[in-house]
Amino acid sequence: MHLNRSDINPSLEATAAVCARAGNPQRAYTTIQVAGTNGKTSTTRLIAALLQAAGLRVGRYTSPELYADTDRIAVNDRDITPAALNAVLTRARDAAAAIDLTLTAYEQFTVAAFLAFRDAAVDAAVLEVGMGGRWDATTVADPAVAVITGIARDHTEFLGEYVPDIAAEKAAIIKPRTGTDTIATATTAVVAADLAHEAPDAYAVIARRVADVGARLIPARACDLPTNLSIPAHVAGYQRQNIACAVAAATAAGYPPTPRRLQQVLDGIRFPGRFDRIADDPPTYFDGAHNPQAAARLAAEITRRGMRPLIAVGAFADKDVDGIIDALSPVASAFVALSAPGPRGLAAADLARRINARSDTAVRDVLPRFDLNKLQEIARVNNVETLLITGSLSLARVLQSSDMTRGRQAVVRVEGDPEPYRGRNDRTWLTS
Repeated sequence: MHLNRSDINPSLEATAAVCARAGNPQRAYTTIQVAGTNGKTSTTRLIAALLQAAGLRVGRYTSPELYADTDRIAVNDRDITPAALNAVLTRARDAAAAIDLTLTAYEQFTVAAFLAFRDAAVDAAVLEVGMGGRWDATTVADPAVAVITGIARDHTEFLGEYVPDIAAEKAAIIKPRTGTDTIATATTAVVAADLAHEAPDAYAVIARRVADVGARLIPARACDLPTNLSIPAHVAGYQRQNIACAVAAATAAGYPPTPRRLQQVLDGIRFPGRFDRIADDPPTYFDGAHNPQAAARLAAEITRRGMRPLIAVGAFADKDVDGIIDALSPVASAFVALSAPGPRGLAAADLARRINARSDTAVRDVLPRFDLNKLQEIARVNNVETLLITGSLSLARVLQSSDMTRGRQAVVRVEGDPEPYRGRNDRTWLTS
């Protein structure tokens, strides 16, 4: 199945019509929808894990993909197989064609996820918003719980320049309930409590939306987590607010986790691409921080751990690259400039010039072509104990092709990509 990824359609009409043609699969289970500038993928994973630990069969839909399209759709933490993914994508396309509509790649993927979850007879599906909220294809679902993890400036060309405007786009996922569901009886909006002081104007916009649609507002506070909760070493400290949002969402859905169950979930969960240790000699981490807010939280985590890493950065040209550099410079021993893959990627040489113009931290090398072994050698030569790769989630693609890759590989071809990229499929579900 070939998909053209370049289209964005600010409308729900086509997705809703195709879902109706397919029998409205998104109504076959309870949905929890997660929006936010940062933290939404981690929160989606956490909510799904908490509901699964409570005994539910749970679908999880995230975006963008990290290593392959198959990692976007999972049931009970098992990724869909390439063959099964192709089958549901084809069904989504055929449903659109039957009513003379053409979906964008993202819309088609979302309908395919709805279909896959109905096929798998899930009790609940946790849906990550791709961008914004108002016109995101996941918003054709009628969520029992709507979660907003945070608001910051990103995707301003689509969502607006000002944080309150961005908040309004994301708050649109909070809406009056229609129909019935299996695990919740009232609309609930779970909102990261940090927003109240980090972006009070944004929080006010969300609170007004809650009041306008008659929803219930639950502020998710990290300070309300169990006092004896232990954050495992593989989980970044910045996940505490996301954990609070996930606990509040699971509770609102009718499945409050006990402290013991929460600890078990945290001990076992992994966050691919979020302070993710991917290699040794030296210890090498990947974090997909791609805007200043995420980079600042990453910098705080580096400080908390007492690290002074060599930071290899690659970024999209349309991101706030200067803001990312400013956030990371104080904690970097040195930089290496990378080229992020794809047409949006900023060339490594241009990124190096940006770093040199804004930071006193040295740029040790410029790598137009990603080479993990070379990065690790640069770290060793400079006597740096830790290597951190960051700036864009798209770097996962080039990481996946490096020597650190383990497990079986599945090739997924996508129109517009220069070559196939490989995804980890050592845990699969839905056989063809």
